[in-house]
Formats: sequence, structure tokens, C-alpha cells
Amino acid sequence: KKPGFLSPQKREMTLAAIRDDVPKAESTASEIESLLHTQTHLLAEREKALSTRETLQPWVRLSVPMSSIKNTPRVHYFIGLCASKDQPRIDAQEYIAVEYYNESTTVPTVLACKEADARNVQNFLKTIDWQDFVFPKMEGTPGQAIASIEQRVAEIDEELLKTQAALEEHGDSIGVLQNAFDAETIDYDRLSAKSALTRSKRPSRRSGPSPMHTALRSAIRSRARNRRPSSRTTSSSSRSRKCRRSIRVPPTARSTARRT
Repeated sequence: KKPGFLSPQKREMTLAAIRDDVPKAESTASEIESLLHTQTHLLAEREKALSTRETLQPWVRLSVPMSSIKNTPRVHYFIGLCASKDQPRIDAQEYIAVEYYNESTTVPTVLACKEADARNVQNFLKTIDWQDFVFPKMEGTPGQAIASIEQRVAEIDEELLKTQAALEEHGDSIGVLQNAFDAETIDYDRLSAKSALTRSKRPSRRSGPSPMHTALRSAIRSRARNRRPSSRTTSSSSRSRKCRRSIRVPPTARSTARRT
């Protein structure tokens, strides 16, 4: 479809003119690439933290440090989740000491027995609905660990806001990036054509797009995505109550936050 006569027309530029934008574009592309890397890392860390918080939530009634529940030469511990329907069967085992930490269909449970009875307990657990659980390597009780996670998520949210603000500062750089990308493309096409004329297997100076060409293309795409408003957001309030601001991230990011 042809653009209407009222549509903004792209300004024609000479190759020399668009090459003038290459030095600035190199710096801009590098900055955007670094910011996007930071943003991706923070989003991944946030998602992992919220996932850990969710797994620890059923264990908030455990009042001892998680690291203190470990086997000794005389006592063997089994940590896991059992079906509530199997609790009577567990209670009937005379050689098992048991503590439950929630009242639901799936119950967080800690079993303790003499080391000599550990094999018998293992065989018994195979006959019931039991799922082993491993505590994350964190200090303190599950409740203390959850509080630490929530604090870290709040810090990540602040860092994401700063990263997004830094990306938005490059909002007017799309033209410079596009010009530099065009210049790189023209140079590469010329080399390819020259190589074809001389019947060479590869261009005389390089066999593919330069790293700068690739970096510019990535930066242009990321800027274009950040300039479009995101069409969907995912609620994070159910996982983190301490996130008080909205974070705008690229739609390709694995998670987003909304105002809470």
C-alpha cells in the first residue's frame, strides 16, 4: 500500500551523510545493548526470586532455620510434601517422628527416624503420595527467607525502573541507528557485489555482516519495541506486595509488572 501524500516522507540522504552517524551510532548501540543485557538479567533474577518465594510459602510455620534440618550419624530426616489423605498412615508408623506445617490437600512434612530405620522409611514413602522437597540454600527460617526475597524483589524493581528510564533516554536515537545500519548494509552489499564480479567465494574483506551491523540491527529492533506501548501486562501483586510502581519492559521479556 502506497503512503498518502500527507504521510511523512523519509528525508533522502547521501551515503557520506549517513556515514557521519556511524561513530555516534556505535556508542549508542553499545549502550543500548548493555542496558538490554542488564534488563534481561534483572528480569530473570526477579522471576527466580518470585518462584523461590512461592515454593517457600507453605513452609512459613517452620520455626527453625532450614539449614538446621540435616542428617546426623543417629538421626535421618525426610523433607517433603505428602497428601493429606496419607497422614493417618504416616501417624501409624511407630518408628517415625512427624511434624506437619500446613493444613491443605498437600501438606509440608518433616519426618525423623533413627538412622537404622531410614531404609524402612524410604520403602514406606514409596507406598504413599509423597514428594521430596529440598530447601533453597538460604539462611534463616522460611519466613525470614521470604522477607529477604521480597526486599530483593523491591530492589530489582527499582533497578528495572532506572534501566527503563535509561533506555527511554535513547528514544530519539532510532534515526541515527538506522542511518548507520544503512551505511553498513551498503558497504557490505558493495563488497559482496565486488566479490561476485571477481568470482571469489567470499567478499574481499569479510564473509558476512560485521559485528557492528548485527549490533545496530539489534539496537534498532529493541528501540522500535520500546517505543510501542506494551499490549499486555502480567500481575505481580500475588507474588510481591512490595512492588509499588509499574515497570515497562519490552514485550519479549519473560515477565512484566503492573501498578499495585
